[in-house]
Amino acid sequence: RERLCFALESVEAKIRDPKILKGRHFETPVTSPTRVETYAKCPYRYFSEKILRLKETGEDVRVMQKGNVLHHVLQQYFDPQLKKDRSETLEQFIQREMEEGLRRNPMQWTDPYEEALDRRELFEMLLDFLRYETERLKNSSFKPAYVECSFGDPGKNAPPVLEVEDHGKRIKLRGRVDRIDTDEK
Repeated sequence: RERLCFALESVEAKIRDPKILKGRHFETPVTSPTRVETYAKCPYRYFSEKILRLKETGEDVRVMQKGNVLHHVLQQYFDPQLKKDRSETLEQFIQREMEEGLRRNPMQWTDPYEEALDRRELFEMLLDFLRYETERLKNSSFKPAYVECSFGDPGKNAPPVLEVEDHGKRIKLRGRVDRIDTDEK
């Protein structure tokens, strides 16, 4: 029983090497909310991914690739600038855009069943979410106005960085917002 309890406890990886800590690796003029979140969850992971630029392999890569496909489909669905084919069912739309998302973000599967499972999981996740969100938006004065909206990136003519202050320290954030809804009233 003790071994099981020990195995289920969370493990916190900490960086203790003074040479690394003195290297100012954790100071950056502008960062993103994702980088801050990664650091807050696990400084060691932040260091290995963002500073050493070590790449994840295996399951983590597939999760990121599936996330890219989900983002693609949702962007196509909610972007008010894009024309929608009204004769197409929601299922047809998801299938078409999912295939385009997979074309743009190719995934590598070692077994055919993995591909079938991933495709089914993506499809069902999108269908459930889009049905829910479409229904929710019918009863809301808020409507999608912008998708994949960048901020703090001077090369993209985007809004300026967001500055946040905490305990006298200023953090400058740049990034991308998945969707911004505005009130039509």
